[in-house]
Amino acid sequence: MPVDSRAPSLRIGRSLVGVGLLAFVVRAAWVMAFAKIPGGGIISDPVLYHAYGQRIAEGQGYMSYWGFPTSYYPPGYPFFLGGSTGS
Repeated sequence: MPVDSRAPSLRIGRSLVGVGLLAFVVRAAWVMAFAKIPGGGIISDPVLYHAYGQRIAEGQGYMSYWGFPTSYYPPGYPFFLGGSTGS
């Protein structure tokens, strides 16, 4: 009786695909259940980062929303936004 040497590797491959699919389904359910759209009114992180980027692009430097020098947020993303503005 011939032995099929591919059978164990097929079972392992199917198992890995099954585990990957299960992990994807669990992650997708988690994201749908607990994701929220950033908000919090007028002052929120996305709004502030955009304002910082605009000020940098206009040559005003890293100034707060109210026009004062700040170091509250890390400057990397606002500097990226300020440098990518096509003005």
